[in-house]
Amino acid sequence: MTKKLHIEALRIIAIFLVIFNHTGTFGFQAYLKTNSGILYIIYLFMAIICKIAVPIFFMISGALLLGKEESISDLYKKRIYRILIVLLLFSFLQYIYSIRINIGNFNIIEFLKIIYKSPIVTPYWYLYSYISFLVVLPLLRKMVKNMDKTDYKYLFGIWILFTFITSIIEKQVGLSINARLTCTFLKDSIFFPIVGYYCENYFEDYKRKNVLIVVFLFSILCVIISAYFTWSEISMTGDFKTQKWLGAFIAVPTIFTYLFVKLIFDKITVNEKTSNLLCTIGGCTFGIYLIEEFLRRLFLYKFIYLLKPFIKTMPACLVTVTLIIIIGSIIILTLKKIPLLKKIL
Repeated sequence: MTKKLHIEALRIIAIFLVIFNHTGTFGFQAYLKTNSGILYIIYLFMAIICKIAVPIFFMISGALLLGKEESISDLYKKRIYRILIVLLLFSFLQYIYSIRINIGNFNIIEFLKIIYKSPIVTPYWYLYSYISFLVVLPLLRKMVKNMDKTDYKYLFGIWILFTFITSIIEKQVGLSINARLTCTFLKDSIFFPIVGYYCENYFEDYKRKNVLIVVFLFSILCVIISAYFTWSEISMTGDFKTQKWLGAFIAVPTIFTYLFVKLIFDKITVNEKTSNLLCTIGGCTFGIYLIEEFLRRLFLYKFIYLLKPFIKTMPACLVTVTLIIIIGSIIILTLKKIPLLKKIL
């Protein structure tokens, strides 16, 4: 099957942002360390935009999987089984590493209890969420086949009501909506795959300049509101590390990014070398995600401190994230030469 270049580009953007999200005050929360008002705003905007990473991955999953014809047995054999193996294998490696570092005792029962209850390392929460998406995938496939344009507008209207408006009321009025009034379809692992499927297969209006401009302006508004709410939360509570509002309105910037990248690749002709590079790195992003915790422990601080005499901390952080992706790609390409690992990476 021919790979879609905009999908590969989106994967690379998403993995870059995933790693950047884990760089602490070197990058992701650099706004906490600056005395410059302008840099504070720029860095805070970067932290908010960073939150599109996982939603992009979910949109890609919806774009590629919701339209497929596949039996439930094949779904479990080919997809859910693979992710379960990945979860067990890489959680086990993380567990062994943790025992070695903390000089603990190996206990397989304890390991199984840990991964049943919570991710062995924080970034692996995505695997659990992705499994939940795969489990309901057959139902979502039947649903989207019968959805028309009005239904998608209704879904986005629900997001505006139950996420956008209620969040503003919560922050500005101090009144939270009843927890029982939450909408299941706004869960990331449901909402973004459905939106991704629509954007990929049916939403042709993105080619109209005025439509994309409206989505862009709404995206900017969402980022500005998130930034203001985050600044306000820090000022009122003194909790400098709060991330409560960073991703609160990220749906619109995520959708804009997806449509904008798709439009770019619709308009340009990519040469073979660039195409191969995008496909190669894009094909490594899942593997990079699985080992980025190891890579950050090994290289993040070292690379940043090596670069800091020559460039400022933020550029050093961005270069370091890029280097981690390059190193991760080399490692994953090497691991893919092992037949068993090739099937799961």
